[in-house]
Amino acid sequence: NEDYPFQDTYFVQPIEEMYLDNKINFDFGNKGNPQYLILFSAIAFIVLVLACVYYMNLAITRSIKRAKEVGLRKAIGAQRSQLIIQFLGESVMIAIVGLMIAVVLSAWLLPYFSYLMGSELSFDLLDNGLLLPVLFGLVLVIGLFSGSYPALFMSSLKPINTLKGKMTGQNSKFGLQSVLVVLQHATSIVLIIGSLVIYLQFDYIQTKELGYSKDYIITFRTRSGEVRKNIDPIKSELLSLANIKSFTVSNDLPTNIGNSTLARLRETDSDESSFAIYRTSTDVDFLQTFDLKLVTGRYFSSDIETDKDKVVINESTVKALGWSIEEAVGNEFYREGQGYLEVIGVIKDFHMFSLHLPIAPLMLTYKNNYVNYAAVKISPDNIQNTLGYIEEVVQKYSEYPFEFQFMDEEFDKHYKKDVRTGKMFGTFTILSILISSFGLFGLAAYTTEQRTKEIGIRKVLGASMKSIVIITTKNFLAMVIIGFLLAIPVAWFFMNLWLEDYAYRISLEWWMFVLAGFITALVATVTVSSQSIKASLVNPVESLRSE
Repeated sequence: NEDYPFQDTYFVQPIEEMYLDNKINFDFGNKGNPQYLILFSAIAFIVLVLACVYYMNLAITRSIKRAKEVGLRKAIGAQRSQLIIQFLGESVMIAIVGLMIAVVLSAWLLPYFSYLMGSELSFDLLDNGLLLPVLFGLVLVIGLFSGSYPALFMSSLKPINTLKGKMTGQNSKFGLQSVLVVLQHATSIVLIIGSLVIYLQFDYIQTKELGYSKDYIITFRTRSGEVRKNIDPIKSELLSLANIKSFTVSNDLPTNIGNSTLARLRETDSDESSFAIYRTSTDVDFLQTFDLKLVTGRYFSSDIETDKDKVVINESTVKALGWSIEEAVGNEFYREGQGYLEVIGVIKDFHMFSLHLPIAPLMLTYKNNYVNYAAVKISPDNIQNTLGYIEEVVQKYSEYPFEFQFMDEEFDKHYKKDVRTGKMFGTFTILSILISSFGLFGLAAYTTEQRTKEIGIRKVLGASMKSIVIITTKNFLAMVIIGFLLAIPVAWFFMNLWLEDYAYRISLEWWMFVLAGFITALVATVTVSSQSIKASLVNPVESLRSE
């Protein structure tokens, strides 16, 4: 049709590219989301870097005890390059052991990960020829990266100082270690904010008023021609049971109305004034079953023959046509290929898609002989008996097995991937906090050991445990604050970007950022304080003995 404003276009697409192409409406097959692929690859990389940073800090902490070893090796002729190779070799060996443990853990945790992904995954090192070389390459890179700073640092120590028990240049407040700890905190805070925002958005989705009821409603497909022909007898039999409150049939469920057409106010209007309007056909009990609200006018009646040529529209259609609610009833608009349609009622907008998409114009027509779905609203009492009765009645007319779903399950389908994302994001967040805490613990142990004599002198001069804890923790809390300031713009940018995928969303509030900073500061304080308290409990005689 040359006059039709939208022309069909055909294109060729390789089948292997279809899985990650989720921008086509009503395409077949389960789709992957390339954004999730990028997101979780990035998070996995961040967690891996955090682990490397943790190893660096721990290696530097251990360097106190190995300083004399390095000095002795240098004194008997060891070259700096030999020491670097030794420490890098140790780091690579630890990474190889880590790989072995990771393979075992991956196989053990695979069922849980498959559950999170919603897909059955397999783990076979020999199935993919590239997997083993990539893993060993990754181990080599991680070993060299995480061991580079400790190797360079340890090999730079001067033998004359280390053999005397002195380690120069260790008290710099703005050294590489401090930078790494700040980045650890910043990353943890970003992930905590992300997990909090995702949780609150999903809670908002679950509690937001949808405009229709989804509780205690059973839905099933009317696949059999006999079922469609005998809808009225089936309805009468079902409603005879006290536990069944209402019954309706329609071409689509309120959770996903997929059929659309074009409409405009007048036939003579330009094509540019046309707008897409979704449509579905229902019977007279559609509103009652799903608790849809009628704003003005009336709904279809089985006693009025002419209702088969009338429509009920939603508030968004009224706005698209430029009408007010008061003038909608009795008015007409033009639908492409069908002519003018008279409006007999206006219903309140409801979410017929997920909250990712805005509410669109919709028109409801009176059912014809072909319907796709039946919905039964039941009482919460004796659900199993009610389901058995529904199955018994429907099976009288159907050659297909009785398969049903609760309406709230149908609704949850829209957000399965989002829920999985939230769970995985939360898991990564907990992991990153643990790694950051371990790294901070190692650095705190290193710092307090360096300040053992200072703490001993302070105790001799009368310092209390409280004052010692404050002195030793204030620098770490300062690093948390710097990490918090760095994390705020990063978290705000990425979470705003993520929320843009939802037409209906929460707002980012100041308290979300403060809560994430408080959690990180609390974890840091507890971690560092444990080392400070341990150091303050040491008898000053022990710490000052060598003097």
